[in-house]
Amino acid sequence: MPRLYRPHIPYDVRCRVVLRQLGEMFVEELMDAMKGSYQTLLNERLAKLAVLLNCGIKDLRLDHDPALATREQTGEGKDTVYHPGANNPAFLIYREKHAHHIKTNVRGDGAQFPDRVLITRERRRRKGKRAKPKRKWPSRPFRRSSAGRRKRRK
Repeated sequence: MPRLYRPHIPYDVRCRVVLRQLGEMFVEELMDAMKGSYQTLLNERLAKLAVLLNCGIKDLRLDHDPALATREQTGEGKDTVYHPGANNPAFLIYREKHAHHIKTNVRGDGAQFPDRVLITRERRRRKGKRAKPKRKWPSRPFRRSSAGRRKRRK
């Protein structure tokens, strides 16, 4: 199975994600004011978010929630289109490195399965239900009665 196509996430989308996470109210006005210098805005806001999450800026990871492999998709390779979109800021979230690892590999958010389990289930669902072959119980070898053998000989 080929690797999943992951489109590049531009700075303006990253800025929208971190602004939403910080609870900024006037995102569009701020984005218009910082037109062209999204990277500086992003670095400033990531520093604030890192303080709130009690980690370093380098420890922040951008997480697709839900995972890309579990989303409905059309096309192959670079023509892949996800529903909801891969770069939709409403479905992206910054997480601390360890929290991202936990969500992806250990237990997911809350009582949900981790992303790797959800991805495996989705692949299996897309592949089609694998019908288990029906196995007939093996019959015991019954001994033939001597009366039955006599009747057959006649």
